[in-house]
Order: sequence, then C-alpha cells, then structure tokens
Amino acid sequence: MKKTFLLFLFVFIVLFTMPVKASSTDKKNFPFEITSVRITDSSIQIQGWGMAVNTHHYNTSSTHDYALILTSANDKITYHSKPSYNSQTNTMKVLNVRRCKENEYYQQGGSCYYNYDQVGFSFNIPLKDLKIDESYKAQLAVHSNILGFTKYTDVFYPILTPVVLKKGKIEYQISSNLYDTRLTVADYAVFERISPAKSSKIRQASSLCNAMYGYNRFFDEGSTFTHVYDRHVNESTIYYKVKTGNSSVCKLGRNVVSEGNAFDSWIAGNWVDFSGEALKIHVIDTNQPPMIEILNHPTITTLQVHEFNFKEYIKASDPEDGIITDKVTMKHPVDISLPGEYDLHLEVKDSDGKKAENILHVTVVQGNTPPFILAEDITIYQYEEFDYFNNVSAYDEQDGDVSDTLTYSGNVNTAVIGQYEVTYHAHDRQGLSASKTITIHVIRNPKEKIRYISTNEKRLFYKEEIPVNWISAIHYLIEQLQSPKEFIRKSIHL
Repeated sequence: MKKTFLLFLFVFIVLFTMPVKASSTDKKNFPFEITSVRITDSSIQIQGWGMAVNTHHYNTSSTHDYALILTSANDKITYHSKPSYNSQTNTMKVLNVRRCKENEYYQQGGSCYYNYDQVGFSFNIPLKDLKIDESYKAQLAVHSNILGFTKYTDVFYPILTPVVLKKGKIEYQISSNLYDTRLTVADYAVFERISPAKSSKIRQASSLCNAMYGYNRFFDEGSTFTHVYDRHVNESTIYYKVKTGNSSVCKLGRNVVSEGNAFDSWIAGNWVDFSGEALKIHVIDTNQPPMIEILNHPTITTLQVHEFNFKEYIKASDPEDGIITDKVTMKHPVDISLPGEYDLHLEVKDSDGKKAENILHVTVVQGNTPPFILAEDITIYQYEEFDYFNNVSAYDEQDGDVSDTLTYSGNVNTAVIGQYEVTYHAHDRQGLSASKTITIHVIRNPKEKIRYISTNEKRLFYKEEIPVNWISAIHYLIEQLQSPKEFIRKSIHL
C-alpha cells in the first residue's frame, strides 16, 4: 500500500511539473470558469471550478486534484488545490438520461450523466512569490486520481477592468479583457437564453424545425461571437451576453442561430471556448528610473582642468526623487590633464536602486584662456562728447595687452537722454574671443535749467533756446558759418 501511494505521488508531481505547451480552451472536454479573483495585501486568491467531462464522477475530494501553473519569461511557479464543493451537475446534465454507474468511465452525456459536485478549486498565491517586472500567464490543470490523466487549459477571466492593487511602488494587475475575448460555441445543444440563468426562458424561433426540440433556439456549434457585452454570475455559473441574429437555420433538427444584431442573448460559460486575452498577472514596478541629461559637451583648456566639475554640464533627475545631480558619479576615473578627447561614463541611482547611465564628451585643448575686457558702465551729460574707447582695454593672460583687437557694436546718441548698450569684442592670437556689454546713461545736465534765448532776429538761434554749454562757443559758430570753407576744412564736434 505504501509503495502504491509513493508511486502515485511521484506520478502526480511529475505530471504537474512537466513543461506545459500553450493551448486554446477546450470547453467541450474541459469546461471551467474562474468565478473570483481577489488581491489582498499579501496574496492573490483565485477561485473557480473545472473538470474533464465524460470521464468519471467528481463527487468526492479524492477523485482528482487541481494545479495552477504561472509562467513568465523568467519564472515558473505551480500551486495546488484540493477539490471543494461546487456543483455543476445540474448545468451539465442532459435531460432525461440516467446517472452513470460508479465504474462507468468515459461515457457521453447522451448516455448517462456524471456528478460534478466537487469541482471547485481555490488557489492562494503569495505576492512574495512573484518576481518584479514579470507578466505571468496562467494555466489550469486537473489530474484524475482514478484514471491517471492530466488535462490543461489556458485560464480566461473575462472582465471589464483589471483587478489592481498597489503596494508601495509595486503594482499588481490581473487582466483578461472582456471586450477582447471571443466566444466560440463548443457544443451542439446549447439553448439561447433570454436572461443569465438556467431557469431563464429560451428564445423561440418563428418556425418549427423538429417537433422534438419545438421552437427553441440553440446556439450554432462552432459559431464565433466576436463581441461580448456583459458577464453575470448565477449560482457559480457564469453567463455571457452576446448579440444574436433574427433568423435561424435548421441544423440537426434544431433551430440554430449565430452572431447578429437583433437580440441580447445569454450563454453559459460552460459551453463556450475562449480566445483573445487570457488571464495574466502583471507585477509592475511603478518606480520610474532616473535620467542623466547632457546639457553641454564642454571644451576646456589644460589651465581649467584643475577646476573642472562635470556636474556643471549635466542634469540628473528622477520622477520620484526629483533632482539628483549631486548623486552622479563617474564609473571609472579619467585623467584629463593632457590635451585630447575624453568620454566620461556617468551613472546615477535613485533611492530604490534603479540607475541611469550616460556619456559626457570632454575636449581638452592646450592651455589658453580667452581675453578679458575692462569696461565699466558710465554716466554722461546730454550733448557731451562720447569716446567709445576711452577707459576701455582688453588683456589676455597669454598674449598680454590685446586692446588693439577691440571692436564695438551699438550706438550712443548723446543728444537724446536715455540708456544705451555698447558691446565690446576682443580676441587673442589663438582666436579665443570675449565680449562685454556696458550701459551708457545719458542724463540731463543740471545746468541746462538755465537757457538763453536770442531776441535779435539777426542773431543765431533767434527766438530759440540755446543750450548753456553752447554759449561759450557761439562766437566760434558764427565765425565758422561766415567762413564755410574753413568750417568744412576743420572737423569740429559740438
């Protein structure tokens, strides 16, 4: 007896740990439904029912066992469940047939019916078992302890919105989109019901196909419903709402219907194969990785190497931690003391250990610094002469005085009160340039409050105000106006 038990245990373990090939659902031979999916603070709980039909009775908890296999790109986990009470006998039973005997195996439903009373299962998946950033596909397996077979099916749980739990920065999602699910009728004797219950009225056809089946309408076996509109649970049986057509076709003595737009009809999940988005468990790390942004790939001289700081040319940020430039490090030390091209490999980690990398390209040239310009903002009175290069000079650490390279841009009109900007430019013998902008403030001369008006119509500025600083030059102006050749020859500025 002990040897027999150990042999069975070995077979059971081998069957439930064999590699599983992905396959579509086969509800005709392995009907199942997931009736509930919950995520708690510590686990995922999946409940439902399933059985390999037309094989044997499922009326005790020792006739069979269940397994749930979760497979991702980098992981595989198997969970086991003992059967629990969930009766599908009434739903699966064909009318007016006898009960199969205990030792009658592999009988079709038209000959006799089996009890499917212990076909419930419940799986508890600890969250700690699941790897972060993995998506797990679910498969259900049922193993017969009586006949020794194991059947597998992909798990579908068509729902409108995913089941979601966020725990810290980890989000757990269970999805199987109802609208992406296609239903294919898996049997030839499935009634078209008006509401989601076995006691519901059966929709009637307008013509009689066969007296045995009356005017009842049946779903056409093998027909596919591309759109599913709702899902309803009734006594552990799940019904799906689909759209059927107005007309029916006589097939095998039954009025059969396919997808259409005339009626809202319901079909039990026991009798439909699923295709589309199977149930998946997604473990998502919602913490976003940081980023290193290169602001500028610098060119520096050997004279600037000792004060070079690569963090001045980058910006590191993280959606959760904010600016983390101060945490950026060089993966490998790089000596940049000599002229050349250098790649600095940078990396940074956020508070959760996620990291980012980037490369800063640094060009080091022979030590030469750009010149600097000595020029300051100045204030002058209106009408005063302005010399653009007065008190302006340029100096270079390597070349010395380079004031002869000075040029400027901008214009100062001393006749009009205001502020004027003048930008000076200079360069050294290596071609490095510098610029500096100063502001010239032209203000009113306080003495301008005293003005003179000529009342002699033969005098200059007759009935016009004469600026006070022109009074001393009035005789000179008259003399020059009377001697135009001399005035033209001489260059004066007033």
